[in-house]
Amino acid sequence: TTRMEGIQRMAAVPADVARLFRRSIQHDGILLNLSEDKVKFDIYVIMNPNVNIMETSRALQAAVVEAIDTMVGIPVDAVNIHVEDVVYSQE
Repeated sequence: TTRMEGIQRMAAVPADVARLFRRSIQHDGILLNLSEDKVKFDIYVIMNPNVNIMETSRALQAAVVEAIDTMVGIPVDAVNIHVEDVVYSQE
């Protein structure tokens, strides 16, 4: 996702959220929950300034759905984007 314009980097999954979803798969700012025949993603990101957060989040959602459909073929139930911070340069 760091290759997607507007996203600075992945954020850590908050510890309290990670504890709630112990059965979920966690990796580099992504919580993946597979239930029955569907998959749900919670993606934690840090964005660049001066981007439209809504548009960037929707583009990321669409990219995740397309990638999972192409690579795995499992229906995606939800892709929730959590913007944890916006990083401004230290000028």
